Amino acid sequence: MKFSDYNKTKNKSDKTSNETLTQGQEKILKDFLSNYEGKNRQDLIDEIVQVAKNNRRLGTLTDADLDKFSAMLMPIINDEQKEDLKKILLRLKSD
Repeated sequence: MKFSDYNKTKNKSDKTSNETLTQGQEKILKDFLSNYEGKNRQDLIDEIVQVAKNNRRLGTLTDADLDKFSAMLMPIINDEQKEDLKKILLRLKSD
């Protein structure tokens, strides 16, 4: 999976595009996504959940952090990916 894949699949009519991200936020997203380049969808989901659960146990990841991450990612992913992310967030917040 490449960062460029997300740009190609985002909804072109959606006005919440990369333009709404600061340069710092966009860099964070690019760095995050480049770490997962080449992984399949399920591997990516599993990795995100595992890291997030561990950080929540350690007390270093709050619901607010998850919401901020989601807000940064939502503008650059497609509808299917948005649904996956919503499910992941609900799962993490309920644990």
